[in-house]
Amino acid sequence: MPLVYRELDREIRSAMLAELELDIDNARLLPNPLLGAQAQQAWPALLVRAFSSESEAWLAHTLLEQGLVAQDANGEQLQLFRPSISAHDMLAQVEFNRFYCRAVCQRAIDTGAAVSVYRAGFSSEGLNIASDAVGRKFAARPTLHSLRVSICLEYALGLPGGYGAGLSLRTWKNHRVRLAALEAQCG
Repeated sequence: MPLVYRELDREIRSAMLAELELDIDNARLLPNPLLGAQAQQAWPALLVRAFSSESEAWLAHTLLEQGLVAQDANGEQLQLFRPSISAHDMLAQVEFNRFYCRAVCQRAIDTGAAVSVYRAGFSSEGLNIASDAVGRKFAARPTLHSLRVSICLEYALGLPGGYGAGLSLRTWKNHRVRLAALEAQCG
């Protein structure tokens, strides 16, 4: 089931595209082992379309419909360690969410806000562990840096539950909290 992206608007979509362009320009859009050989070439264009006008669900459907997820020797989709979610759904969710979170961080930096973790979708695996992260606040600038070098939100923030835990970010505009204190905590 796709995540609910609370701040997905034109500005966020534009920032997602800018982050994707940054990765492409800096050769950081690495091949994903879940993608078949043909899909490696199509992946950037699929992300551009998903980020500009489509959705995580569209991306997952396209990966499945076009047979772009790598297959095992029996011609079946590669299996993940979480059998409740298919490879095409997981790949679409993790990548769409990671770029969405990067865009949210950029918005937070631009507006002087922090970011906060929220439950964007249901995940039966790691639910109790991941629930502890909901509501945690992070400084946007170091979070953006971490997301640019990590494969998913959970790893970037050092959160338990692993990728696909149903978590995402939103801007947090409570001005009673000092951003300098949050940035100091992040090192």
